[in-house]
Amino acid sequence: MTKDTFLSYIRNHLLLVSCYVKDIILNGIAASSFCPMCCRKLLYACYGHKNDLVYSHCTLGVGGGKLNMMKGSYINSCCFLDLGADIIIGHGVSIAMGCSFINSTHKIGSTNRRAVGSIKKSIIIGDGVWIGCNVTILPGVKIGNGVVVAAGAVVIDDCDANYLYAGVPAKRIKELN
Repeated sequence: MTKDTFLSYIRNHLLLVSCYVKDIILNGIAASSFCPMCCRKLLYACYGHKNDLVYSHCTLGVGGGKLNMMKGSYINSCCFLDLGADIIIGHGVSIAMGCSFINSTHKIGSTNRRAVGSIKKSIIIGDGVWIGCNVTILPGVKIGNGVVVAAGAVVIDDCDANYLYAGVPAKRIKELN
């Protein structure tokens, strides 16, 4: 084994170990019911995530994206945040339990391997949004201010401000005043 090959091997393994450590801290320690909210916020901040209030049992992906939450927002328990790219959450946003923010996917390949390459797109949630229980939001979606997304919806496209969206895929149902 040459010196360069050995150094490359060490670098790769150190990167792998740092991902494991990050996962243990964010999704083991910080996500635990035993971790006080103030400690969870501090542990997330150590990895560059800005959060106001994230309840226990939420899973943060260890991709290169960051969680950026504004004041007065919260993420209830058991949510999954992919973090392949950034997730930006506005002021006064309420996110119910069990929601998934998926912001990375793959290109469709040949019959030998359908999932090839990587596509990463940010998810942006406007101010005053209410996202119901078990909602899934897919890559690149922008949700406008004052939107309500009904429980169980799958959001595949942008949502205009001040409307109720529901269904699979989510459709605009009615205007909210």
